[in-house]
Amino acid sequence: MVQSINIDNPELILATSGESFHWARRFLGNKMGHDAARLYSFCRVLDDMADGDIENGPEHLVQIQARLKQGEWGNHPLLNQFSDMVDEYGLSTKVVSSLVEGLLDDQADEVLIADESELIQYAYKVAGTVGLLMCDVLNTDEPRAKPHAVDLGIGMQLTNIARDVLEDAKMGRRYLPGSWINHMTPQQIIEASKNPYSHEALLITEA
Repeated sequence: MVQSINIDNPELILATSGESFHWARRFLGNKMGHDAARLYSFCRVLDDMADGDIENGPEHLVQIQARLKQGEWGNHPLLNQFSDMVDEYGLSTKVVSSLVEGLLDDQADEVLIADESELIQYAYKVAGTVGLLMCDVLNTDEPRAKPHAVDLGIGMQLTNIARDVLEDAKMGRRYLPGSWINHMTPQQIIEASKNPYSHEALLITEA
């Protein structure tokens, strides 16, 4: 079902799309918990745009990225809805732009990650950035916390990638570095899944 661009009810979005985060939200108190839910909802809507769950989603991402590159937090419904939090917490336009860049990278006809360095860079864009933004919303004043937040985001994304190897391959995406699996194509990954004891399937499992 195609959704509209709306984060007016972030608690509902968090409850339906991020159940584990919704459970943890209760420990943050009313204000901080609500703002964390709003940030989650903002990122969730961006992700839905990338996945096509919002009508003309990729086009919206291009428009949003153009605004961010100009240092603007406006002239788009999603940016308008989130601008007050940007002002309150001083959220980085550059960090959000990196997040959108990662989501736009996924719009290519075929996604083929070449090596581990490219994998970590991609995971930073789509998940490590969220850790940085959440640090600001949680009023983290310990500088050493931010690298750990980035690493947590990257680790969560790598877990998702490991879980969704076949599903991603069916969409023409290979996030496992080619250098790890003899540069198998998404189609070859699909074929390998039919014989879990084949050399190719074992390469994927070991990766």
